[in-house]
Amino acid sequence: MHSVGTTGKGMLKNDAFFELPRDGYTEEVYFSYSYNPIFKSDGSVCAVFVLAQETTHKVLNTRRLKTLDQLNHQISEADSLENACHIITKVLSVNNADIPYAIIYFVEHKSNIVESLIARLMATTFDYDNEKGWIFPDFLPETPKIIDLANDAYPELNRENETYLFLEYDSWPLHLLLKEGDHIKVRLKDGSHAVLLLTKVLLVNAIFYRL
Repeated sequence: MHSVGTTGKGMLKNDAFFELPRDGYTEEVYFSYSYNPIFKSDGSVCAVFVLAQETTHKVLNTRRLKTLDQLNHQISEADSLENACHIITKVLSVNNADIPYAIIYFVEHKSNIVESLIARLMATTFDYDNEKGWIFPDFLPETPKIIDLANDAYPELNRENETYLFLEYDSWPLHLLLKEGDHIKVRLKDGSHAVLLLTKVLLVNAIFYRL
């Protein structure tokens, strides 16, 4: 504003990034805007005309379509469901602002016993060490390689009161997610949030986590 008023030169910004508090939390938003001087008859600037348009929807759509395009091109190289999971997490691990991290479990029946389910960790967007395995940050719940869901007991979830409820658990509530059949919102140790999504692929359940 000061620059336009003193120099008489306008300015234009496209898809400029801002952090604004909305709906009780900080969101990333984008605006295209211009600052234009309004001159008096003597040539001096008497006012500044500001025209702005929010472009958040356009910026996010473009970014997310780019991710989907990358997935579409690389997923054709998958020769198994496990390999497809690694391709997905590889794409998502590259500067992805929409899904900061992902953890994929396969859930399958054990020994053809319907009530006995085993969840196996298949792929993540985190670094992997040959000696230590996956390196998970401290703010995540416990993330074991294998989970026996038959012994994974959690309290029932009341959907009527769950609209904005984020549940707190020491480990990922996979068994509860299977019962709900939709999604579960979890509060992490550092106060951030994650959403657990259930996706059925043929006869295997793939559980996908994202923020």
